[in-house]
Amino acid sequence: MLEIRNPQSVIEFIPEIVANMQLEEVRHMYPASFLDKDFQDQISDKYRQYLVDWLAELHYKFKMWPETLYVTVGIIDKTLASWKNF
Repeated sequence: MLEIRNPQSVIEFIPEIVANMQLEEVRHMYPASFLDKDFQDQISDKYRQYLVDWLAELHYKFKMWPETLYVTVGIIDKTLASWKNF
């Protein structure tokens, strides 16, 4: 019988879980060149760095959860990756 509260009861599913996580990681990756001028010319890697540093300072100042910063940077990168020669 599968015990819901026992993490060792799902040990037989670990290979499937890891394989699924690897597929999802590949599916959600950004293009390697999403900050190149050939891909988009709205923001350079230098300005993205300034933006992320500023966001990290705000994150620290307002004592936000780490996930907030990660999701915010992810949204910025996803937007930049979709701006192919906007």
